[in-house]
Amino acid sequence: MRLGGHTLNCRDYGLDNSQHINVLEAQPLLHSLLFFREHLTSSRVDVHTDNRVLKSALENGGCRSSAGSGVLKDIFLSRREHNFSLDVYFFWTGENPADLLSRSRS
Repeated sequence: MRLGGHTLNCRDYGLDNSQHINVLEAQPLLHSLLFFREHLTSSRVDVHTDNRVLKSALENGGCRSSAGSGVLKDIFLSRREHNFSLDVYFFWTGENPADLLSRSRS
């Protein structure tokens, strides 16, 4: 996250790899929003993703998967509770600036 000229990072890892990839892509976004919630109030959040399904689900307010819908519901509740907007941008994996952090070890 970039805030006031500074970059703030958080790291997360999934313990349940049996979930569908789209759920595994949405969960870190939810966890990041919850982690940085105090900084997000009344702001615009740019989400960079290399997952077209996540982008579509965020833009259209849901998806077909019940597990995915549960995570999206929590994202939308957080957005409403903390009054921020989400702008979603698709990047190819190699071009995604957020992807570097997720592929490196802490």
